[in-house]
Amino acid sequence: MLDIAEIRYFEGRFKECLEICLKILESPHEIPHRERVLTLASHCALKLKSPHALELCLQAYSLHSHSYFYALNVAKASNLTQNYQQACQILISLLNDNDNPIKAEFALTLLESYKAQKLYNEADFLYRKLLQECPKSFDLWLDFGQMYQSDAPKKALEIYLEAQQTLTERIRELSAINPTYTLQQDSLSARLGKTRYSQENPEIPPLQNFLIKLKIQIAKTYLEFFEIPLLEAQNALEILQPIEESLNSAESLFLFAMILEYTGHYKKSDSIYQKALTLAQTNEIFYARIAFSYAYFLMRQGDKDGHFKKGLELYEYRLKFANPTTFSLGHYEEATEALKQDKNALKDKIICVYCEQGFGDTLMFSRVLEPLCQIAKQVLFCPQSALYPLFAHLQSQEKAFKNLTLCQSIPHSFDFAIPLTSIPHFLGLHTLTKLNQLKSPLSFPKRKYNLSKTKKIGFFWHTNFAIKEPNSRNFHLDFFLNFLSPLKNVELVSLQVGDFQMPDFIINRGASFKHWLDTYEALQDIDCVVGIDSSPAHLSILCGIPTLIVLQPRFDWRFGPYEAPKAQFYKDNVHCFVANPNDTSAENKITKKLTSILESQIT
Repeated sequence: MLDIAEIRYFEGRFKECLEICLKILESPHEIPHRERVLTLASHCALKLKSPHALELCLQAYSLHSHSYFYALNVAKASNLTQNYQQACQILISLLNDNDNPIKAEFALTLLESYKAQKLYNEADFLYRKLLQECPKSFDLWLDFGQMYQSDAPKKALEIYLEAQQTLTERIRELSAINPTYTLQQDSLSARLGKTRYSQENPEIPPLQNFLIKLKIQIAKTYLEFFEIPLLEAQNALEILQPIEESLNSAESLFLFAMILEYTGHYKKSDSIYQKALTLAQTNEIFYARIAFSYAYFLMRQGDKDGHFKKGLELYEYRLKFANPTTFSLGHYEEATEALKQDKNALKDKIICVYCEQGFGDTLMFSRVLEPLCQIAKQVLFCPQSALYPLFAHLQSQEKAFKNLTLCQSIPHSFDFAIPLTSIPHFLGLHTLTKLNQLKSPLSFPKRKYNLSKTKKIGFFWHTNFAIKEPNSRNFHLDFFLNFLSPLKNVELVSLQVGDFQMPDFIINRGASFKHWLDTYEALQDIDCVVGIDSSPAHLSILCGIPTLIVLQPRFDWRFGPYEAPKAQFYKDNVHCFVANPNDTSAENKITKKLTSILESQIT
């Protein structure tokens, strides 16, 4: 059996090799060649990251107690099982041994232990020591920066810039000592009069290629700051523009396209998006990711030149990343295939409409139920459970929605089930003009304005959805209080859901919200709403309340081009302001507009 195990090992069939070795080791009898069996088993377990790895590596090390290699394996297995202190103890004790021939491997494994424990000071020291000892190991710089990428992008950038300077200086040094060769006298070049020539140092091209890789990482890191987002995007653009010709991967072109979009270079961005899609065709998931982003890019630009129509088609790629608990791929594909065969496939059918996006999308896109109701026999609409009480309370009784049935859960019987935000694509509602002419299935009573001098301002500043997004929407509470607190004759009402600490002078209604009918009722005496790009803004606009939306500079497609933001799905009652989260320069404009709105309600 040992012979078979060794064959499987050299064939690279490590799982089978490990299974054979474990069977041998489980034998109650004395095992011949036990050392060879344990060696194979420990190697395979480590490669497979098996739960048996640490136990087997410890047994193998007990037979090779003076082996640096087997000690390293125990440390690696300890890392796998999160026994980091044990790994550190082994690695540190042998790392400083002058006879250790694999110090570099020990150091890299120790770095894994430090990073897993977030011991950044220790890891930082070791990275710098390794870079000093191995100045040509430029990949270490990238690895060093990656350690800080998520938690401290500024620190990561400092490391990348330091690496860039070191690398540039190295290339300059090598360029200065390029070798010059003398040709043989009887060579053709010599007979043609050229007796000497220079050749580029062969060390330079790999370093130049790595420098490009490093600059791409620097540009990517700039986009993660979000302190002055447009300036950071501009910095990223200045890094990538000079090396545009060297951006030859889908990943680097995708990054470049987004940076061009953020900085308002739409025509160039369009071209680069298309190049990135061409190169990404062999990777289905990454292609979908680029297509989804490209859809946002196109829809941002509205109806001009058919951008919104093309974007709406690509918007379907969002479903590649949809949560299976809120999206049914089988039903979606069935409806898609039926519409390919017959564009009138939904006519006179019972259609179940479910919501696979966020609350704001449901409020915004629910208007597309009107044209669906016109062609379907019955529309079974299933909003999210938190939104159901709101739709039930405000369901329109207009003739246009007479065959709309509100469902508290997904029904069992229907002809087709489709996502709400796919309806524009399915029904050919390919322009914002068409979408903005549609009626909402929510019927809001006419508002009675408060004519007294004291006004109520509702506000909110945070959404948990933005935490997972590449572009943030959130602001700090203090940002809003800076311009709201000094206002005269106002009461501030928090509509923010969640456990947030706030001053006593704020009326905290949001803390008690359980569903969206609570939010609606809390808005009934509100004179004006100020908030971020989040679902309460959609509801307040639909309620007819003057709503001021404060956007970060890299805002969502629903607010149009970066240089001229506007709420593309709404005509009235909404005003957009762009502000950096750490910059108060926009506050005067917001205060001026707030004051104007509140004064107009008194006169």
